[in-house]
Amino acid sequence: MVGVDGKIYRHSRLVWMWHHGVLSDDIEIDHKDRNPANDRIENLRLANRQQNTRNRKYRDRGLPRGVHRHGKKYKVRYWTGDRNEYLGLYHTVEEAEAVWKARAIQEHAEFYLEQ
Repeated sequence: MVGVDGKIYRHSRLVWMWHHGVLSDDIEIDHKDRNPANDRIENLRLANRQQNTRNRKYRDRGLPRGVHRHGKKYKVRYWTGDRNEYLGLYHTVEEAEAVWKARAIQEHAEFYLEQ
């Protein structure tokens, strides 16, 4: 955090504004490599809240992201921001994970990171 004229800014926002000009308050700055200390301009990009959260590291709970046990099968759900999207039941974890990853790439393209 850096103070300028009595207002507090994140360092990454100041770097972005220095290179590109004014930045509205509703736009976030995303670090491509997920390292908040790496404020090189090449590592920064504009993002909305949903895109920025897609670049967050996943907390491993034993199953891949979006995959849940459902009896002897694996259920896939994908959160789109305003609703939970059901993507089906699959016999193996690998099938379920592939379906979730394909949907994540379709939805978020450059903001999706392999976990």
